[in-house]
Amino acid sequence: MTLTTDGLAEFARQRAWARPDGYAQELLFVVDGRFMGPELLDFVMSCAVRYAEQGRLLSWEEPVRLDVEVPLSAGMRFLLPTPAALFDEDF
Repeated sequence: MTLTTDGLAEFARQRAWARPDGYAQELLFVVDGRFMGPELLDFVMSCAVRYAEQGRLLSWEEPVRLDVEVPLSAGMRFLLPTPAALFDEDF
């Protein structure tokens, strides 16, 4: 299952923390559907809010330290942003 934000990139452009060429980011989470539930949805929303409040683009090399554990994890408190990848249907 995939969850994505819709509007954070435009928010970054309006608030002038996108790159000068207009590049900005949306957040995309790929989740095993067995773990989908209100707790995970709250977590994704809190990540989106935190991203908007920090007012800067994410670095692909810098893990994001979280204020809370990832729901249903074994104590995970970091996320590593990576660029989205598209795969051919035959992959």
